[in-house]
Amino acid sequence: MTLSALEKWERRLRQALDKVDAALEDKYGAHFRLKPNRPERGSTANAKYDGLFSVDAKFTMGYTSEFGAGYVVEMRTASAQPISGMQREAMLNDAGELLAAALAEAFPDRQLAVNRDGSHYRLTGDLGLDS
Repeated sequence: MTLSALEKWERRLRQALDKVDAALEDKYGAHFRLKPNRPERGSTANAKYDGLFSVDAKFTMGYTSEFGAGYVVEMRTASAQPISGMQREAMLNDAGELLAAALAEAFPDRQLAVNRDGSHYRLTGDLGLDS
């Protein structure tokens, strides 16, 4: 089976997001109890469905954003206990740094920008499917 350019792009993006998820789990995962219905880290085939964190991206045309078209990258937590605003902010800052590094590794030939937009990030820049 031959993958389309879009499938190749999104597979590389998923690998970068999984690296961010793993690093966040390493740093914060042991400090919070999971929601009762959330599987333990590593117990599903996809990191976004288990453990404390779910890091995911969806493409958007960006009509209401100052950053325009790109991917909205969200970090969600599945904690059974409250996460303070200060803790969440630290997690989001770490996620942004990790995301920038993971994307640079996954797409070394691209000029990509990671911008904080409220409680999530926007991935914009060279999103072409030609390579």
